[in-house]
Amino acid sequence: SSSFPASASSSLFFNSSVFSSSLFYPSLSSSLSTSFSASSSLFIRCGACLLFCHMIASSDALRQIFRSMRLLARVLIYMVSFLYAIVSFYAFLAIWALSEYPPFAAGYASTILTFYDLLVGDWSVHMEAAQLAVTNKYIVLPFFVSFHVVCVLLVLNLVVALIVTYYELKADKDEVSEGVLINLEQEGLSVELVPSTRFSTLGWRKELVEDELLSLTTSEVKYLLGGGMNSELDDPEKLKEMHSDVMGRLLSMEKRRQAAVTPLALRSLLKKMIPGAIFTNVMNRSIVFRSLSSVDTLTLIENTRVVMCTQGDVIVQENENMNKVYLIATGLCQAMSSHAIVRPGDIFQESLLLLQGGQQYTEELIASTNDVVVLEWDYNQVTSVMKMKDKKVEPEIKKKEDDKKDEKKEETKEKEEKEEKEEKEE
Repeated sequence: SSSFPASASSSLFFNSSVFSSSLFYPSLSSSLSTSFSASSSLFIRCGACLLFCHMIASSDALRQIFRSMRLLARVLIYMVSFLYAIVSFYAFLAIWALSEYPPFAAGYASTILTFYDLLVGDWSVHMEAAQLAVTNKYIVLPFFVSFHVVCVLLVLNLVVALIVTYYELKADKDEVSEGVLINLEQEGLSVELVPSTRFSTLGWRKELVEDELLSLTTSEVKYLLGGGMNSELDDPEKLKEMHSDVMGRLLSMEKRRQAAVTPLALRSLLKKMIPGAIFTNVMNRSIVFRSLSSVDTLTLIENTRVVMCTQGDVIVQENENMNKVYLIATGLCQAMSSHAIVRPGDIFQESLLLLQGGQQYTEELIASTNDVVVLEWDYNQVTSVMKMKDKKVEPEIKKKEDDKKDEKKEETKEKEEKEEKEEKEE
């Protein structure tokens, strides 16, 4: 037979072919049977290793664990996987040649059985096999050439994978070091780095940031989301310096997220040129601020400027005092802004407050959970209440509050009149 059998009876086939070929090459019968058993076991081991490396390259969970490693560890894993791939090709060639051309198989089997010769560079057997392939071009040369073409593609695959890995790791470090805040539930806030892909449920990214790349301290977090209401930040100069640093990080995050990603055009071109190349995914990350039940309301004053727009949320900044940064919902921004799409640089002209959970007004004022309530505050007293619905602001309870104020005024007037009458009578 001239084809490589894929059935479970391949070992019997090769044993019979080896014994039949020993009639023509009696001196090679024992060495070929030994090399066949060793080569087949080596082929099975290499196949298992390649299967594991393929799982790393294709499985979602294993890829995320693999992405969290250091660059040196990833390079070593790539090198070992491709070394086993090349060795498995040598084993496949030897097993195939046992049934087709025993002298050619004997030379390659001896090369496979000694890793030292393969790695250090004893290529004498390899050169003899090449000459044999040239002289027997109709038998061995096609497979010999295709084998070396595959080896070249594997090396190119390794180079491309390392380049992509380096740029992705660099993009990850740059983005995370630009002010990502993780897991601050003790402060009443929960800020998470959530990938915008199906890998968002995995916890590896959170642990990596917490252990190695957390750039903002707790006091900076209090300053960033609490408007500098912290005893450690009473110094105006320090507060101003920290504010400029934080705002610079926020403004550069979106630019870095778009610019530091590996060029997609180069990736797609190489993916077409090199079949079967291993490409790790470039995940487009976004910052998601999730409010807990203990979070108070977020106040916004006039001339509020949008700093950064993320998926589902918008970070805004007080333009007057330059010392507060807030987070509001995208729907609220679209309703209050004159633009159809909120972009960094947009300014809100209204004075408003976004009502979060845990407030006593929510049950009375919000008919459904999808409505957004906007309040105007005057010295910690509610002066007007409006509900956002269909991008229209409709005052609802302002009249009731005015009526209550009028009733209070009448009561005070009546009391004053009674007191005056009593004084006159006395």
